[in-house]
Amino acid sequence: MEDRDLLEAIPPIWERHPEVIGYDTLVDGRSLAVEGSWSWGAPREIARRRSQFAGGRDAGRKVAILTSDTWVTMIVRAIEVDYQCRCFRCFDRRDTALAWMAQA
Repeated sequence: MEDRDLLEAIPPIWERHPEVIGYDTLVDGRSLAVEGSWSWGAPREIARRRSQFAGGRDAGRKVAILTSDTWVTMIVRAIEVDYQCRCFRCFDRRDTALAWMAQA
């Protein structure tokens, strides 16, 4: 999945299911990208759109992203500030991601 694919696929999910904004989210990104296939632009734009769409309804929610792509991990760390109300973290194992999400 490349930048254009992300921008065309991700925002419609929120529009179809706006209730997801208020929940912690586990994103399995292991099959979404070839190593280094995303630029900074698309994830930052998704961050901007999500923040605008959420309008603060996602305060305190966590997003765990499963990935082994070190580039994606660096992008997520860099754009986390764009998601003012969410806490993002990348994991390479589902069980550790779920344990982090369960923490208060």
